[in-house]
Amino acid sequence: DAGRRRDAFDAYFAAASVLAAAAVDARLAALRDEMEPLAEEDGQRAMLAVLQQLLLVENRLHDEAWRVTLQGILQAQRAGLPEIEAELCWAQAIMHWLRREVTDALRMVEQALVLLAPIDPVHRRLHLHGTEFKLNHALGVFLGAAGRYEQSNTRFLQALHQAEQSNNQRQCIDVERALARNALDQGQLSQALRWGTAALSRSEGLALASRYETPVVELQAGVLATAGQLGGALALYERVERLSEPGMWSNLVHPLVRRAVFLHQLGRRDLAVKSLRALHADHKLLEMERALVDAALLAVGEPADAGAVLEQVGGINDFQLRVLMLCLARRGCEPAALLPLLGVSLATARECGAHGLWLSLQVQRVAALRVAGRVDEAAAAALVAWQRMEEGLSGRDLLPELAAELCAALVVSHADLAAVIALRASAWMQAAASTLPAGWRSNYLQRAPALTLLQRPMLPAPGD
Repeated sequence: DAGRRRDAFDAYFAAASVLAAAAVDARLAALRDEMEPLAEEDGQRAMLAVLQQLLLVENRLHDEAWRVTLQGILQAQRAGLPEIEAELCWAQAIMHWLRREVTDALRMVEQALVLLAPIDPVHRRLHLHGTEFKLNHALGVFLGAAGRYEQSNTRFLQALHQAEQSNNQRQCIDVERALARNALDQGQLSQALRWGTAALSRSEGLALASRYETPVVELQAGVLATAGQLGGALALYERVERLSEPGMWSNLVHPLVRRAVFLHQLGRRDLAVKSLRALHADHKLLEMERALVDAALLAVGEPADAGAVLEQVGGINDFQLRVLMLCLARRGCEPAALLPLLGVSLATARECGAHGLWLSLQVQRVAALRVAGRVDEAAAAALVAWQRMEEGLSGRDLLPELAAELCAALVVSHADLAAVIALRASAWMQAAASTLPAGWRSNYLQRAPALTLLQRPMLPAPGD
């Protein structure tokens, strides 16, 4: 009868809620299948939509997930279930984020927090999902993407305190990783190492699903690479590759692109191109993900649609991703089209204190000015960048990548300084290469792309 059907639905939903907090897999799909014929009311259909959108996003069926979530929000509203509506608003925020629609993502998270505020946590159906934590964590992420770093870090530190109070190690890992990323963007390498190491150390003692482990591993790989610990970075990027072997899932594109770019920086263009071409062939890529892959292809010297990349960059409001795509795409873009976008992003980076991102953008501006034949402007911009580097500023790039562009811009007008920068890069490369396995070490010292622009006579031969 109706009562038994309702009880059965509630029992299945309770079990699915526990499972969904840990994993989104075939077991959750099986519970969803059991619940579908039992869902007869708007409230039940909205609860079913919570599970359905999780499965659809995990399988990268984004258009269908979008439809299900919007419909579920309306059903939850009609049924008077604010907690379920808040969970679906959260889902909608994540889908906006995947499209890098940061303003809309922020709006949906704030709406979810308003819906949850009056509900006693003791009486919530989804108490295992840590809803307030994930909403506050998401606010931190979205605020960072909008370039509002001070507010972002404040949210993250609040979320970290909340996670530590509840002894939720996975939540602590998420926040520490996010703080490490913000520190990199702000040019604070020591802080990035601190937070990234803390996140990775916590994760080593936990059995995390690949979709939770991969972002932690990839972020720390990037931090170690920037710090010159190339061997440690390579080991972590190889771990990213192993974690991706079961197949693609949501949010995997960005780590794999960064891994490919790192391989290119080590002198293995062949491996980088192979990885990026495989990604490009994926028909489920979102438009923004495809533009990111195209930008990376341009960075490694492969043909791609530079105009389409810049068109995407011009409309994106995720500042961090915009900077990444601009810096990657620069090598394949006409300076006249690129320089205005670099100028706008440089101003934003200065205003929001993203000093690490500012340095990356400034060096790419140096390169674009040089390619455009505006050599005096390029040299002046290079001097400004080098002064900040001498003051201790670091970015997300490997030092030789930055030094190569500065040397190329200064070699005529400031030959002595260019020589100093080249020698500094040489010392960095020798020390960083010593952390790599033997085969990778010699390959890096002979084939790193930075060597094509550095003043090679000033670099000692490999092994010297």
